[in-house]
Amino acid sequence: MNNLVYPADVVDGVVKSASVLIHGLVDAAAAQEAEIAGLKSELEREKAANANRVELDKVASAPKGPSTELIGEFTATLANHALIKEGDREKYASACMDDPDALVKFAIHALKLSEAPASQGRGVKSASTKSNAQKELEKENELWASI
Repeated sequence: MNNLVYPADVVDGVVKSASVLIHGLVDAAAAQEAEIAGLKSELEREKAANANRVELDKVASAPKGPSTELIGEFTATLANHALIKEGDREKYASACMDDPDALVKFAIHALKLSEAPASQGRGVKSASTKSNAQKELEKENELWASI
């Protein structure tokens, strides 16, 4: 066999490069092992935290707004007090179901209609002509005043 001899400066450079590469790979493998260990411990913590946790299924929530019974009672009350026509009860009820603000608007309107005339600014109307009894009373008062 022939012994081949390589120059020392070339061999030293190759060995040094190989050594640097192997040390880098060992350091990368150690860093990955540390990361894997950290992820495993985090997974164990998450499992322990979720062990007693109960998952709930989503359920459709109850519709918001007034119930049909209350709206029926409301429209019946409006009709009983002659604030709406009896035949319009269904129309008002469906409007209240579609728009809860309509219920409030109808209630406000009903309250305004039920206020006394004086509080609405209309005042109390009086008769412009005097009755016969009033005329006789005034004549009698004049006679007594003249005595």
